[in-house]
Amino acid sequence: VTLNGLDHSFDADVIVSGDAADSFEITGDIEIGSGDVSISTGRVEIDGILTTSHSNVTIVAEDTFSITELGGLQNRSGAVRIDASGIEMNGSIEAFGGTVFLDSGDSGTTQVSGRIDVSNQQPGQFGGEVRVLGMHVGLTDHALIDVSGDSGGGVALIGGDYQGSNPLVRNAQRTFVGEDVVLIADAIGEGDGGKVIVWGDDWTRYYGTIFSRGGSRSGDGGLAEVSGKGWLAFQGQADLTAANGQAGTLLLDPTNITIETNATNQDTSLTTDGQVLFTDASPDDYVIQPTAFSGISGDLILQATNDIIISEAITLSNTVTSLTLLAGNNIDIDANITASGTTNLIFTADANDPSDPP
Repeated sequence: VTLNGLDHSFDADVIVSGDAADSFEITGDIEIGSGDVSISTGRVEIDGILTTSHSNVTIVAEDTFSITELGGLQNRSGAVRIDASGIEMNGSIEAFGGTVFLDSGDSGTTQVSGRIDVSNQQPGQFGGEVRVLGMHVGLTDHALIDVSGDSGGGVALIGGDYQGSNPLVRNAQRTFVGEDVVLIADAIGEGDGGKVIVWGDDWTRYYGTIFSRGGSRSGDGGLAEVSGKGWLAFQGQADLTAANGQAGTLLLDPTNITIETNATNQDTSLTTDGQVLFTDASPDDYVIQPTAFSGISGDLILQATNDIIISEAITLSNTVTSLTLLAGNNIDIDANITASGTTNLIFTADANDPSDPP
């Protein structure tokens, strides 16, 4: 079924139902009003603009769901939930102050190269929540996810929740965030920055930029965690500052952390057409480059389940307000750590020892 335009703004619900062999395509401008939208079929593609307001939009595709570069889904202050075996979002989804959940299940891939915006700049309002989930999760090209709010940032969960420990949020196995990707969870006027999590149980490759800043009038910076439980490649940026409050925290917490320059440790996750190579074997030698910390503003925590090894010198700019090294076993410092006079250094080894006091 192809739907090429509809003015259905009298606020009744819209229900589209089909089986696994069917497909549903939107090619024109569709105005639903405030009625709820439920689409359940085999394949769904949005190549036009679907507009609703304060609605619940639920799309279940047994096969694939896609929004093209020309397509968009606008649900002002509403909720959008998309479940499919594979998700490709190249256009835009807007639900200002609302929620957008994309989930391709335990065996699917969710890839976003477009814009998801649940920000809310209305006075006194908070940013919404975005979840981008699946077995494999990739943010590529100039993908933008915005959960900022006037009185506080919202929540962006990319591949899982904090330390992969929330049973209500599916953990990705492998997560990729490209160098032109931006994740924003700022408090605009007052209040604290929001929460941004980038997680993968197997590996995470992160090269993007996170903003989770405190409000311009008051409030603290937010929380950002970037981690692969097994392996982490990190060469990104994070700004968790606060103009009139305390800086926020960036947490990097894989199994092992090695700081060194490794010319052979280049990322090969993208093909020439921008697709992510999720089938790559798990790395056995991923390291974090010493230059990786030059783009960080806020408190930095490096937490390893096993060991932290610093093989090459690190120079921290004065934008890193504190550096904490927390290792379950050993911390080996074989090179200099140079910090400004305002940077606090905290090192704790044997953190897994049950005899240690809490």
